Amino acid sequence: MATGSVKLHPVASRLLVAGVAVSFVFLIAGLAGEAAGGTIAAKLDWRQLAAASDGQMPSLLLHLGILALIATPVATVAALMVEFVKSRESLFALLCLGILLLLVVGLVTGVN
Repeated sequence: MATGSVKLHPVASRLLVAGVAVSFVFLIAGLAGEAAGGTIAAKLDWRQLAAASDGQMPSLLLHLGILALIATPVATVAALMVEFVKSRESLFALLCLGILLLLVVGLVTGVN
């Protein structure tokens, strides 16, 4: 291994790549829809997602892309915590739990 390189856990690596890829697809689709004449709402009511009209679709896609970016580190830490529990690495599992709790508290308090 070269000096300064980091080898990620395979689960974390796959989740990070998948999360960024999904987010990228949603964000590009939303921007393309906006360029084609759709509208972007600064705030989207998540309770009305199913009733989104075609004009609101770019906004919906952009919000989903941002949601995927937010969910990616949370899912990665949760998956790593499970892997550490399986391998009986209790210190790292507890650290992951602490990080996961901080992320969730930050998300919940940031929403309101």
